Amino acid sequence: MVDGRVAAVGDLEGSEADRTIDAAGMVVTPGFIDMHTHSELALIRDGRGLSKIRQGVTTEVVGESSSVAPRREGMEGGRWGVEPDWETLDGYFRRLESQGTSGNLMSYVSATQLRRYVIGEEHREPTPEELEEMKGLLAREMENGALGLVSRLETPGQEPTSAERSDTDELVELARVVAGYGGIYGSHIRYQDDRLVKGIEEAAEIGERAGLPVEIFHFKSAGYPVRGRLHEGLAAIERARARGVDIAADIYPYIAAAHGLDTEVPAWTHEGGTERFLERLADPELRPRIKREVTEYMTTKYYNEYEGTRGFDAVIISAVGHDPEE
Repeated sequence: MVDGRVAAVGDLEGSEADRTIDAAGMVVTPGFIDMHTHSELALIRDGRGLSKIRQGVTTEVVGESSSVAPRREGMEGGRWGVEPDWETLDGYFRRLESQGTSGNLMSYVSATQLRRYVIGEEHREPTPEELEEMKGLLAREMENGALGLVSRLETPGQEPTSAERSDTDELVELARVVAGYGGIYGSHIRYQDDRLVKGIEEAAEIGERAGLPVEIFHFKSAGYPVRGRLHEGLAAIERARARGVDIAADIYPYIAAAHGLDTEVPAWTHEGGTERFLERLADPELRPRIKREVTEYMTTKYYNEYEGTRGFDAVIISAVGHDPEE
């Protein structure tokens, strides 16, 4: 190693070094790239990134769900005692650099964040003027070093995300901006249940029309009706490749999903953002309705579309915090 780079490999007998590390019985590799993480604020809080660097991860890719930029005053986003003081990816990277970090970081820009910046938590289509504003913000962040655009079109549970309202044409318009910078489009596709193939075809269509590579996140067939049918999704990917679409997929090696319990409450409770959500949960007149709808959801839709076991039997509560920051 010279100046942090591999200078030579192989039989180096006779060579001299300032420092020799005995790696007998160990594996010597380049640093690993963790291509889907949520460490944005964790690294601001503690730049050492010990949970990753001790595993050999030297580069993380973030922003797959809701990116740290663009931001404006009044937007939610603080956590773990970290209050964002940046508006752009450049501002975020500068803060991270000023504090120091053990590894490297790359970030997407999420369609969710663009929508929240421009139209807030309203679940509707953007106007033509709002879409142009979103495209301008995305172009700015691509110039600030963003890797590309991501969408989160479906999440297990009842919680809607702003980007779930994004239709295909809207995402194509945004993806064309990214294509102009040589970026990529990544997606939590719209359907992972018995409509898995339809979800893959939509992602491929976006890449094909916009002219950029596509990455499908968390590739899986989710739920009882499609158990054992992942090959249908693989065939859909191969068909897209055969017609020239640059599309790939990644998968995590376990059969579970982790979310907050707020994802299991009715979608209408989230309208207007976190403050309104908490007000509704505290409303004694609404709580019986919320409880009833959660119970109905967990014992019918959840059973049919996701876990394949009866409702609450599929849920493990791993932690309960007493502090709102938890």
